[in-house]
Amino acid sequence: MSAPFTTYAQNFEDVMLYRALGDVDRGVYIDIGAQDPDIDSVSKAFYERGWHGTHIEPVPEYAERLRVARPGDTIVEAAASNEIGTTTLTVFPFTGLSTVDPALAQRSIDLGVRHQPEPVTVPTITLAALASQLPASTVHWLKIDVEGHERAVLEGWDANTLRPWVIVVEATLPNAPTPNYAEWEPIVLEAGYTCVYDDGLNRFYIEPQRQDLAQAFSCPPNPFDNIQLSRHSTLCRDVLEEAGQQFGPLKRELESMRAVVVDLECELEQSQAAYSQLLLSWSWRLTSPMRKFVDLFHILLRRKKGPDQGAPSREDRPSSSQEALSPMGKKWRERLLKLMPSDDD
Repeated sequence: MSAPFTTYAQNFEDVMLYRALGDVDRGVYIDIGAQDPDIDSVSKAFYERGWHGTHIEPVPEYAERLRVARPGDTIVEAAASNEIGTTTLTVFPFTGLSTVDPALAQRSIDLGVRHQPEPVTVPTITLAALASQLPASTVHWLKIDVEGHERAVLEGWDANTLRPWVIVVEATLPNAPTPNYAEWEPIVLEAGYTCVYDDGLNRFYIEPQRQDLAQAFSCPPNPFDNIQLSRHSTLCRDVLEEAGQQFGPLKRELESMRAVVVDLECELEQSQAAYSQLLLSWSWRLTSPMRKFVDLFHILLRRKKGPDQGAPSREDRPSSSQEALSPMGKKWRERLLKLMPSDDD
């Protein structure tokens, strides 16, 4: 079995595209309405496999994320449309609902979706203008997800100069199951493309010269695609939330233990600093000869009593300072030996 395919797309669009185009080495894509480089991304799985392409994304925050996450790709911070100029974009932060369609924007607002108070003016670009700037002549897939602006995007397409092998277009009203492809599908069909798959959210079309790809769209994603979900997948959110609830107490306990460790480390540093200061103090230096004298006294006392039966204790092992006595130290040792009671006393 082949290596698992990690899907990042919202509805397994990347799985279907890879099933059809997985044999293409370092292919090219165009992602219109790219949004986040990771969450619900159709292109990420391909980028990880050496593909490159162009992203058209009008929301400034998402465009910046794409620039950071996709070196080597082209990021066009604009809205695709049927003419070059500017338009007004209503931004719904952290969603895929930002739109240039005033009616659809108001619909989301009425549903309570949080939005930026002031619309944003963004430049517009056409697919025809984009195609004239593309470094590659072959585009393997084109995805359009523009929240109700699909017809305008397709009206700006010149099918004579840009003919992707596969076109994927979101085919329902934003955040609703209501189909809306009757408004724009005739443009795609008139260009000679054939609809080969509808996943309930998107419709997939193939170019007439690529009818051999149709078999790849004969069934939905299944276990034979060897899929694994990314941690960003919408399907994982409930599982991750439940795991967060279960491991929340353990995480808090771990954080508490880390705080205790930090406190102990601080206490240790303070103790080490105090010990270092003690060693450098005058009192420690002045009493050093007395400590050596006491150690020497105990050693001589044990030697007078005779050797131990076992291994010598730590105190019986003279330190380097005791072995290298000064002349004055040697005189004191001789005096002490004379004062020690002998075994005959």
